[in-house]
Amino acid sequence: MKYIFLVFLICCFLSFCMQAKEITSFDKDRSEINLSEEQNTGRDKSISIVSIEAWIDNTNDQISIVGSGLKDTYIYILDASGNAVEVSTAYFGDMKEEHLLSSPTSPGRYWLIIDSPVIYAEGTFLVQ
Repeated sequence: MKYIFLVFLICCFLSFCMQAKEITSFDKDRSEINLSEEQNTGRDKSISIVSIEAWIDNTNDQISIVGSGLKDTYIYILDASGNAVEVSTAYFGDMKEEHLLSSPTSPGRYWLIIDSPVIYAEGTFLVQ
């Protein structure tokens, strides 16, 4: 009976260690794109709570944009020459929503531009 209990404890410990490894590897493969934000004061004066975050996932080659209160939003990814690599539109209502874009595959520095009636945000990221 002691051996069965000991085996059970070892299995629980190993399971915990494997889950901890998966969490840390997920954080390494996903990095936040720091955005500088400016209010678009001339366009929409409605009151809403606005939030915006952007992440690049290197394993899936995707960019995730999570936001709320932005309304109709234009999203651009520009390369170092200023050429549009990816263009997309999304609607972000009052609840947090996620919009996925394909990440560029060629190595280099890229600009992420998020333009809505409520806020303008931009940030840079590297693809290696």
